[in-house]
Amino acid sequence: DGVLLCTISKKKGRWYVKKGIGEYTDDTNGTVKLLFEPKNRSEPGEASLYARSDKVNQCVCCGDTENHMRFYVVPYAYRRLLPDKFKSHLSHDIVILCHDCYVRCSQERQRRMNNLEEELRPPDSKPQSEINKELCFLRKCALALLSSNNKLPETKRVEYEGKIKAHLGMMNPEDAGRDVLTTAQLQSVVETNYRIENPEYIPGPVLVIRALGDSDETISEFVREWRRFFLDNFHPRFLPLGWSVDNPLISGTG
Repeated sequence: DGVLLCTISKKKGRWYVKKGIGEYTDDTNGTVKLLFEPKNRSEPGEASLYARSDKVNQCVCCGDTENHMRFYVVPYAYRRLLPDKFKSHLSHDIVILCHDCYVRCSQERQRRMNNLEEELRPPDSKPQSEINKELCFLRKCALALLSSNNKLPETKRVEYEGKIKAHLGMMNPEDAGRDVLTTAQLQSVVETNYRIENPEYIPGPVLVIRALGDSDETISEFVREWRRFFLDNFHPRFLPLGWSVDNPLISGTG
C-alpha cells in the first residue's frame, strides 16, 4: 500500500526478491515492495521511527567511518537466553562501533556483567574447574624434557622421567633409566587434561537470566537498563534516528 515499513540492507532486499515475496519498485535505490501482508506491521509514528530511519555506516560513538565492528548493547550471552519474543527487535540493540570504541565499550560492559554475576553466585560455590596439581606437575615435567632435555641437570632429568614413567605405568620410579621415553609419550602427557570440571557449576549468564523469572516487565526493564548503561557510559553521538531506551522490546508491540 506504499507505506514505508522499515529500512533494510540491499542484501536483505535481494533476498525478498529472490524468494518471490517482494519486487523492486525502483532499480536506482533498491526499494522493495512486499507481496504479502507482514506480521506485526509497524504503524507510522514515533514507535516505529527507528525501523524506518536510514542507518549510516559509521561508529555511533565517535562517527568514524572505517574499521567497524558490531556491538551488542544487551550482551549476546544474555540476549540468546531470553524468550523468543524478546529477540524480534534484536537489531535495535546491535550498533556499529569503530575498533577503539569497541574495545572500550566491551571492557566496561564485561565489568558490569562480572558484577551482576558475582552478586548472584553463592559465596561458597565452587569454581567452574579445579586443577589436578599432580597432572599439572607431570605436564610441566614433560614440557621440560621436550624443550630442554640436553640442558636439564642429570638429577632433574632422571627425576622427571621417573615420575612420567610411573604415571604411564612403564615402571616403578626407582627403576628410572631402564626404558627411554619417546617423544609421543611425552607429548601425550603434555596433552593430558589437568582440569577437573565442576558438573554443578552454573554459568554466569544463566544465573542472571534465571534471576529475572518469567515476568515480561522484569525482562523488559533488564533490557532497558542495558540501553541506559550504553547511553550513560559511552555517550553515543551518532545513533540512528529513533533509537531509544523505550523502543519496543517484545514482538508485536511496535
